[in-house]
Amino acid sequence: MPILADTGIELSGEPELVEVHNIIKRWGERRDPRGRSNGSPLTETARGERGQRYVTDVAAPTLGGRAGHRSSEARFAIGKDPISTCEEASVTLVDDLHHMTFLTADLDRLIAFCERIFDARVTLDREDDGHRHAFIEIGPHTVLHPFQVPGVAVPGRQRIFERGRLDHFALNAASEEAFREIRRRLIAEGANATEGGLVTDMGSRLSFSFHDPDSAWHEVIWVKSDMPMRESLKRPSEWTMIELD
Repeated sequence: MPILADTGIELSGEPELVEVHNIIKRWGERRDPRGRSNGSPLTETARGERGQRYVTDVAAPTLGGRAGHRSSEARFAIGKDPISTCEEASVTLVDDLHHMTFLTADLDRLIAFCERIFDARVTLDREDDGHRHAFIEIGPHTVLHPFQVPGVAVPGRQRIFERGRLDHFALNAASEEAFREIRRRLIAEGANATEGGLVTDMGSRLSFSFHDPDSAWHEVIWVKSDMPMRESLKRPSEWTMIELD
């Protein structure tokens, strides 16, 4: 049975759990020259005194769970007494999505669209190896990275699940007001994918679908509730199409 390094704790389950612990341990050992922690969300938990802090619910898709799923198999403890009650911390390994890369038939057209709809700003626009590409920042943590590649055809509208590796993406609206404003702009642009600009009510969230200038289908989401998704998100058969005031 594997043993967690420096703890003496026997660990049941897959050997990969030991590697998860060792990764966290290495994060805890990273410090700057003045002896301060590196600011990682893992650091304080990993270097806390044994028996006082534990790491639980590690999001580890390599342990048999799907991406972002907190697998019960990935729960482990750092300390002398894994049963005792103590302060718990959830380890976050990914902060957000850095960028989304896809093809466009007309980069200038797509940039102008994003500027009108999302108040986007372009932080990079250049040509490398004959391929023009750009970073289009549409939110503080959301960057689109489209490429315009000569000789490569960009497909038009396609049915869901017939669009290739990436089917679509959904953007989080910053607020209900932002959701309504984005919807208003998309309707004025003629880019709404639903008749009359109808919105899909999924229970805990609203969804508004649209087509970009390359006819790709995407969504804008407003999350109405902080309840866990599995408790608040209705099944597709229960969704309703509504009009906003």
